[in-house]
Amino acid sequence: MKIQLNCLTLLFCTLLLASCKMSVSFTGGKIEGKTFNIGDFPNYAPIVQPSLSQSFVDGLRNKIVNESNLKYTQSSADLLFSGSIKDYKITQISATSGTTAAMSRLTVTIEINYINNIDPKKGFSAPKTYTEFADFGIDQSLSSIEQDLINEIVKKLAQQVYLDIIPAW
Repeated sequence: MKIQLNCLTLLFCTLLLASCKMSVSFTGGKIEGKTFNIGDFPNYAPIVQPSLSQSFVDGLRNKIVNESNLKYTQSSADLLFSGSIKDYKITQISATSGTTAAMSRLTVTIEINYINNIDPKKGFSAPKTYTEFADFGIDQSLSSIEQDLINEIVKKLAQQVYLDIIPAW
């Protein structure tokens, strides 16, 4: 009798759990407005990587287009983004038992101005600074992996900016 009761309890719990459904989505965001524009991002870093500015603009544009209801425009827009690249540096981050570095870090810092023409209170009151990095081994030459590192960093930076504009809505 006790075995049957345990089996029935187990069956009931299994059916109960099987009927529960939960879904969570971290992509897509409804942002008020219809259009956005991204201005130039001049590179003021001490080390200038020529493709970084365009890579960031493309990455931010793709993030907003793919994950929101906004359309990109080159004319006047509801939301405006502009800014600059402030830093681009390579540092040694870990040492081996000797005096040589085992890992290096590429770090990029950008400054963003965000103007909301629909509701100015929802824009940034002052430029915001974002910093992201990607690590690579000493056995890898920077020139061979630099674009991959930049792409990784740009994705992280675009995600940070996107998440900062979503809560305002």
